[in-house]
Amino acid sequence: MEQTWDASAYWKEQSFQTLHLQHWIFNYQLGYLLHPQITVGEKSLKIADVACGNAAWLLDLARQHPQHEYFGLDITPAHFPAAGNLPPNTHLHTLDAFADLPSEYVGVFDVVSIRTIYSAVIDNNIQPLLLNLIKMLKPGAYLQWAENDASTLTARAPEDIGKTAMSTI
Repeated sequence: MEQTWDASAYWKEQSFQTLHLQHWIFNYQLGYLLHPQITVGEKSLKIADVACGNAAWLLDLARQHPQHEYFGLDITPAHFPAAGNLPPNTHLHTLDAFADLPSEYVGVFDVVSIRTIYSAVIDNNIQPLLLNLIKMLKPGAYLQWAENDASTLTARAPEDIGKTAMSTI
């Protein structure tokens, strides 16, 4: 019998503390929450964190820039902080980023961030995910993507992901 991948079951097994540690390591190694070329300014923006886990990245950014509206999206709400512990400008929702994108997420975000999603990509096929991430963006918006390089234990932004993915879209 063929075993099917149940991403939500896998991610429920990750601990809240592990996700916080991973967040801290990323910030320490990258040196930023938002890439320095992404300017958020004072105008209210909509910022999404796809595969947000426990929303640590989103909540850190919301503390630095409280004028924006934040959306954490994940395949499972297992690690979401309780709604009563969230600032009023922060919203967490369930979303499978590889499935059809609900219309309320199409073309609405000024910044979309995603980190450490590589372990959920099946057969190296990032096309459904990348198409959804691009669909989420407003014209002229930013996509920030970072992965952990397990061979060197460092966090980094993929250098050629756009070129590779765009040539297959």
